[in-house]
Amino acid sequence: MDMTSEHTSMDMSSMKEFSKNHEHSMNMEASEHFMSSSSPTMETKYQNLKSPVKKNNPNKPFKEIKVKLSGYMNPYMWFINDVPEHEAEPILIEPGKRYRLTFTNEAMMPHPMHIHGHFFILRNGHGEYDPFLHTIEVPPGATIVADFDADAQGGQWFFHCHHLYHMVAGMARTFRYSTFMEDYKKTQTEGPEPHCSGSEPEFVKHPMGHKPHLHKASFIDIGYDPYHNVQKGNLNVLMGWDKHKLQLYSEDAEIRKGKVESADLDIDYWYLLSEFWAIKGGANYFYKPSHYPYWQPMVGIEGLFPYFIYTNLRTYLHEGSVKFDLQVSRDTQLAHNFYLRTGLRGVVATQSVKKDFITRGLNYIEYIVRPYYTVTPNVALFFECDYTQDYAKLKKLLHRNGQPTSEKVFMGGVSLLF
Repeated sequence: MDMTSEHTSMDMSSMKEFSKNHEHSMNMEASEHFMSSSSPTMETKYQNLKSPVKKNNPNKPFKEIKVKLSGYMNPYMWFINDVPEHEAEPILIEPGKRYRLTFTNEAMMPHPMHIHGHFFILRNGHGEYDPFLHTIEVPPGATIVADFDADAQGGQWFFHCHHLYHMVAGMARTFRYSTFMEDYKKTQTEGPEPHCSGSEPEFVKHPMGHKPHLHKASFIDIGYDPYHNVQKGNLNVLMGWDKHKLQLYSEDAEIRKGKVESADLDIDYWYLLSEFWAIKGGANYFYKPSHYPYWQPMVGIEGLFPYFIYTNLRTYLHEGSVKFDLQVSRDTQLAHNFYLRTGLRGVVATQSVKKDFITRGLNYIEYIVRPYYTVTPNVALFFECDYTQDYAKLKKLLHRNGQPTSEKVFMGGVSLLF
């Protein structure tokens, strides 16, 4: 890593204090151990690999660092000890010490782990003849043990998965020598006075690293039913930083024969709780099917259940009635680039507000079947069968007003992500 362009500084007392304050947040606990006589790495392709000459003292004391490898394909995020690189602190190591990395792979694909500036000593049961490697592939569900000696020039050394998509998506760390600041100062020439902002200098800087910055993603879904002259659309816009975003969300806006049948828009603060779940809260502008538009407060939660069941629960408060709007769906891959989405959406209210066509109990359930084909990662073509059935008091209210109590829509359309 190039440090010559970084004009930052921190004295050793500050570094020691930083290490003390952040040690608990590194998720890699180090403790003194000694080499056992049994082989800690079993049943891997490296089992019979050994050095032709004696290369190390297997009885040298070491500090253990646990390295859990995990991640997800959707959303595409990869972790070391459940933390992505941009949220992790550097791992402090001491010169001359030996460290033991105990890899456990909880993912369903192998991870070739690579360390810069050092060699792994794979502990596969050959003692002094255990082989040296700079990259070790950790198979799915496997545990591999490897040591390394902190014998390189002091500084910072990158540690990451050599599947570069995994590295970029978070499976990486930085080892930092405890003598780093002393070594750094020795390399500085006369020039502008280095500066430091915050509690840690900004030394970790490489082109593949990720820092929190402003993101924007927009999803637009437009469909048309020529038989009933119905247009329907969905909108989901997220703008903000990694965990804090502004969301604009509209579900099932509908125009029938040139007239707006239903339309509403959520404007809310969206906060990411974990890689799977987010909470949100804000206001909803509701235009149809009520006679007059109105605003109402909203809170909700959205995310993925096991088996990738997408869930979006929103609650609204309007004139003393709490309305629960629940949507669940799942996309199943049938062939290359061809998927089938099945889902339903139901609305339940606690009190009736008849002038706005809200009734106590179950109001309606919408059933959705959508096969779609992804032309590119950002464009998909779909055909959707959409059936909505009104229930109980809402059905009676609509019937008295001469309005239909069910709806069938067969439409084709396009989904855009940009």
